[in-house]
Amino acid sequence: MYPTPMYPTPMLFLVAAIAMAESVPRVSQAQVVADDRFENSTNLVSFSSNPPPGSYTSVADGFEVYQFGVSTSIPQGLIDESFGILSGDNLGIFDGSTNSPGYDPDNAWFGVIDTVNPDNLPVESPGNATATWTFDIRGAATANLDVSIDMAAMGDFDNEMDKPIGQFTRDHADWSYFIDDGEFLPLFSSSLDLDGNLDYIMADGHIVNQNDPMLMTNVQDETVMLNNDLQTLSSTIAANSGSTLTVRLAARLDVGGGEIFGFDNIVVSEAEIDVNGVPGDFSDNGETEVDDLNLVLFNWGRRDEELPGDWANERPIDGTVDIGELNQVLFNWGSSTPSPTINVPEPVSAYWLVMATVIPWQRRRHGPWK
Repeated sequence: MYPTPMYPTPMLFLVAAIAMAESVPRVSQAQVVADDRFENSTNLVSFSSNPPPGSYTSVADGFEVYQFGVSTSIPQGLIDESFGILSGDNLGIFDGSTNSPGYDPDNAWFGVIDTVNPDNLPVESPGNATATWTFDIRGAATANLDVSIDMAAMGDFDNEMDKPIGQFTRDHADWSYFIDDGEFLPLFSSSLDLDGNLDYIMADGHIVNQNDPMLMTNVQDETVMLNNDLQTLSSTIAANSGSTLTVRLAARLDVGGGEIFGFDNIVVSEAEIDVNGVPGDFSDNGETEVDDLNLVLFNWGRRDEELPGDWANERPIDGTVDIGELNQVLFNWGSSTPSPTINVPEPVSAYWLVMATVIPWQRRRHGPWK
């Protein structure tokens, strides 16, 4: 049952119905708001990691940014040198053979390997490393943001009993985020396929098969299996006109099975509106019609986080249900097939549609108009 409606005025409906036909605001191409590509960054306010870069005493362990020819040392397990003199190399994500077509000395990236080691870092939670980025997102023109990260993983990942602590742990690389001073929410969640295996293709083309690969699930519950080739994964989140976005990686990898995780290019973009969907279909039933109009009217003035579960698609443009959402419904009334264009009703038709809806409401609330 809908809550007590907060009605906009009849004049507001009339203005919306007979307004000049115009596109519902939409992004034709994602505009980058902030990023950290590790060679350079945009609107990156701060970065920190625990443990800090260079904390591990063994060159085989790592949790930091690396770049060929720049970093003093890079853990061998992260590098795929099979194309060169190490033709038998069976572990690696980043192509380190200087004569390989995939070798890129100008690219910097973040590598994670063997955080569970004798250094017992960080002190407060040995083996559980974290890295945190804070971005300025005030330049975003949309209420929702797309956060994309290029990720890869390789190894025989495990669930295990952490005997010194006596707790059940697992290899993981989990991402979370919060807006301004909010609470952390899942961004990308890792899981392990403990009953499966995966073929990994090395730089020279030979195949390495390993059990228990890692999977990654985004906010929209889309899951992909990671391999040793970087894949761009994206999550769409509600920013609600926030000022800062904080992204955190929490990782724990024990190198017993050669487990490695790497990533590049954390990019925050304005969320694109799906021009191939049904504009104004807030109920997500495949058609823009009375259910969508009801959702707008009965939730007028509510913010994104206050909306009922019936509102299942296309979050409010500016974070609040108002004239923008009403326009989306009216200007796309009857649309039921994917179309890159907006079906704008004739002004007269839209007028009578709105008046037919408003007049009965006004009579029920106030009695006959005088």
